[in-house]
Amino acid sequence: VFWANMPYRSLIPEKLDGIAVAGIGVSVHRDALPLLRMQPEVQNAGYAAGTAAAMACKAGVALRNLDVKALQRHLVGIGAIPEEVLGWTDNMRLDDEAWLMAVRDLAELAELWRLESVRN
Repeated sequence: VFWANMPYRSLIPEKLDGIAVAGIGVSVHRDALPLLRMQPEVQNAGYAAGTAAAMACKAGVALRNLDVKALQRHLVGIGAIPEEVLGWTDNMRLDDEAWLMAVRDLAELAELWRLESVRN
């Protein structure tokens, strides 16, 4: 059985307020998309997006300002996500320098792969 973690922030468009997305509209790396498009994950993401919208309306806050831990507690309570998620923190907030380094590293790897394929 395969499963993937989907951070709440992947449901919230970066430059668009008042909307949550699910299904193929989520923000994920192309390698993760096949796992996240499986029926249970699509259903869970849709349920999480709808529940987040309801919770945000009830609390009078924007979706991006929602108490994510409260949403996670609810999702754990209904069995949609494992309880261990409650102890996790978001580690994907990279500063500009970290992004630049990652892009440079990828460019260097791409060049190495290109040179390797030319040799073969």
